[in-house]
Amino acid sequence: MAPTITKNVTKTQQDESITFEWTVVDRVYEYRATTFTKRQLRPHETTWNPRVGEVAQYAFNRERLENERDALIFIARNTTIPVPRFIKWSDDNGVASLTMEKLDGRLMSWLMEDVLDVKLTTEEKATLQRNVNLFIENIVLPQLQKLRSSTMGQLGRVLFSHPEVSQADSRFAKAPPAIQAAIECYQYSHNDLATHNIVIKPDSLDVLCLIDWEYSGFFPPGFEVPFWRCQHPKWNAKGEWLDQNGVPLDFESRRAMLRAPANKGPKRGLPIAHPFAYMLGGFLSWIKTHVNRALLFLLKETKLISTEPGETHSMWRSLMERQTLM
Repeated sequence: MAPTITKNVTKTQQDESITFEWTVVDRVYEYRATTFTKRQLRPHETTWNPRVGEVAQYAFNRERLENERDALIFIARNTTIPVPRFIKWSDDNGVASLTMEKLDGRLMSWLMEDVLDVKLTTEEKATLQRNVNLFIENIVLPQLQKLRSSTMGQLGRVLFSHPEVSQADSRFAKAPPAIQAAIECYQYSHNDLATHNIVIKPDSLDVLCLIDWEYSGFFPPGFEVPFWRCQHPKWNAKGEWLDQNGVPLDFESRRAMLRAPANKGPKRGLPIAHPFAYMLGGFLSWIKTHVNRALLFLLKETKLISTEPGETHSMWRSLMERQTLM
């Protein structure tokens, strides 16, 4: 997710390597010659949000870092999608940090918004956008969609999503447990494929790698929001994300996908999204009914029970009660 509040910027020179430290709402970013580290804030580094009367931070602070650590390893092992190489995870008195390889590229958002010394022409920006569209839609998404799970949520078995999607759902005040289905119906999604998370080779305008996998996880098909197709600037006066045609992105349908397992679902614990669950249940019920009827017929034919009024055998009563309950 893009940083929104900058608190301090420091530069230090140590043994010919430059460390650049950037502090935002709930993260510290540390850039070194060959590595990049993101970590949680220490207690003395936090800022106070007077509007809500609490420390300013995004939800799922530690869970997001743990999820990105797991995602970098998972994506590198199971796809050819370029991601930074995971180097180290550490926990210093409850302050988690994730260190990965630093790649020499430029964020797509910087190139499109002319915030660097590299200035692109209108034609070059169109080429860049076309390259990104083709890369994500022809290479990234098909590979992610092949990664499937029967559990909706993050790799750490919790469930949270991009704040634009989950902000209207009170269930996400804390990360709930992941949702289980009977079949592998959920696909892997990055969930924040915005231009500030796409690293570009400035010489060729091709994609170098995708970063910031904090919100990634297994979600229903079609859950991936096309942030990479947003225009620049990304928002209108109402704060809505706009695509390249100026149309607001659809977050409500994604919210509905998250709410559906909680508000709807088959009875008797039948698995969510199982296409044959109801048919199978009905077939088994039919078998039980006809087996009982056949057993009753055999008992009558062998004279083990009486069909005369007032002489009904106890076994007959028991079977009739079972038949009634089914």
